[in-house]
Amino acid sequence: MKIKIFIFFFIIIGCGKDSIPDPNPAILLSPDNGNNCNTATSISLDQSRVDFSWSKSEHTDYYELIAINKSTNFKYKDTTSGVQSNGEIPQTISKKLTLPKGAAYSWSVLSISNSTIITSESEKWEFYLEGNVTGDFLPQPANLVYPSNEEIISLTNSDIVQFLWTSSDEDNNIFGYDFYLGTANDNLTKLGNKISQTLFTHQLIVNTTYFWQVITFDQQGNNSDSGINQFQTEP
Repeated sequence: MKIKIFIFFFIIIGCGKDSIPDPNPAILLSPDNGNNCNTATSISLDQSRVDFSWSKSEHTDYYELIAINKSTNFKYKDTTSGVQSNGEIPQTISKKLTLPKGAAYSWSVLSISNSTIITSESEKWEFYLEGNVTGDFLPQPANLVYPSNEEIISLTNSDIVQFLWTSSDEDNNIFGYDFYLGTANDNLTKLGNKISQTLFTHQLIVNTTYFWQVITFDQQGNNSDSGINQFQTEP
């Protein structure tokens, strides 16, 4: 009797419907990660049209392109089909967004299928859309390296943490950096004022959520905002 029940159960399982595959994440191509955006076309004094491209992903019907201004956290979105007007499925998908100049952005692509509610997000890349102020280039926003966004760090060996970032400027005239840190993203304290190095050391406490930010200044007084990164110290 047990054998018959087992066979019946096996038949039911074997006759079930095939599972619906989830869409695969797209592979980002351009703009390059961490570089100036060289795929943009200036359309006004304040805006540029940026060309985004990525490789097609399997089991995907359409894509949502998301670009986030790192200073304001404002999201720019648009969707595009994975099929051309002639019915062909291209290997590379492209989409344009119009974005304000003089800001750092992160961007990613969401793969979406009509057959499932499951979506898949690509990696997140970053780029800087250059602005121009009366002939003088704005300094690029600092790229916050360590601690990285949403990282969990250990203070077991030492509660002194060295914050690291990278920076560059078309005019090569960076004057210094203001370093901000706090336990609430709307209440940061300036701990470093016009420091010359791309690092800052500070003592932290365990089991705490921190937020940090770097403002870059050039010799003309122009400045740029890195945006705010969040991280957690282990209990």
